Amino acid sequence: MGLETFERYEVKPGDKIEAIAARFRTTVRAIAERNGGTLLRVGQTLWIPVGGSSEPPLPKGQGGRPYLPAILPRLNVIGSEILSPAVTGRNEFELRLRLALFMIPVDPGPLGATADISWRRSVQIVSWPMGSFETFKADAKAKAEKFWSYRFRSWPPDGYPFFNWPAGANGRPCGVACTLSINYTLSQQGASHRIKCYRRAAGEITAALDSGSWTDSILSDQNQDLADKSGTTIPTRNNTLAHEVGHLLGLSHPVCNGDERVCYGEGGEAWQIRNIMGAGDLVNSSNSTPWLDRIEQHTGIPKDQWTVHVLDSLGLPLYL
Repeated sequence: MGLETFERYEVKPGDKIEAIAARFRTTVRAIAERNGGTLLRVGQTLWIPVGGSSEPPLPKGQGGRPYLPAILPRLNVIGSEILSPAVTGRNEFELRLRLALFMIPVDPGPLGATADISWRRSVQIVSWPMGSFETFKADAKAKAEKFWSYRFRSWPPDGYPFFNWPAGANGRPCGVACTLSINYTLSQQGASHRIKCYRRAAGEITAALDSGSWTDSILSDQNQDLADKSGTTIPTRNNTLAHEVGHLLGLSHPVCNGDERVCYGEGGEAWQIRNIMGAGDLVNSSNSTPWLDRIEQHTGIPKDQWTVHVLDSLGLPLYL
């Protein structure tokens, strides 16, 4: 098979990918495979393959590829999309992670029952009253999105032109805001995670849950004081919902992957205890990993080449 060569083409207003494929005597699929999908943007540089099977050359100073606009969620795989300033209305791009959750309300019947939830045994549960489950879902969505959105801003390495705005060589390089969107599916199809949801009986104080089994207690923050390696007690208040959603995004505890207190930071560094994936409610750059992993897939630029700014809940820089 001969060496593949490429024609360079800049997308113009009104261009259709089918017409471009016909003009260059190639296929839509071949263009899409080399340029990150079938969606076209005015001013976008396309590399049109002609025969063979090599990678297109990159102009001097350019890294990565035109970004993939979207990756669909599926079971055990979160979705994501990149939105331009024209869509966000902000002076930055946005990388939005999409959790598609299939939420299952557990109904023990009119008399209630007991259930083993996570590591807890015989938790008293009851049915969800009319309308309460939808309210629970809405509250969980709002709280988790508020916590995880706009906590990180990432910047590509110099020379990556596809996050310039306006698009093209004359645009200004922009950062990428990292956000979260939670959507609920009607079935397991198209869901990234399947979650059983329990409502505790009145008087049941066990805060039993994990990332795949939620109770109504997940909406309540939990106090948990752990001692660091110096023996100093670190008082914390953990945002339980944000912590469990962090697990759905692929984050683990700061020390180890178990449920032992040491995994949350006990006996370790104070920052590990205070971290959202420990026993606290603070974020640092280690919590940006789900967005960095995904932006590498969208752009082809290795995640270690991105610069990450960590922000607090008000959008102000943190230096952790």
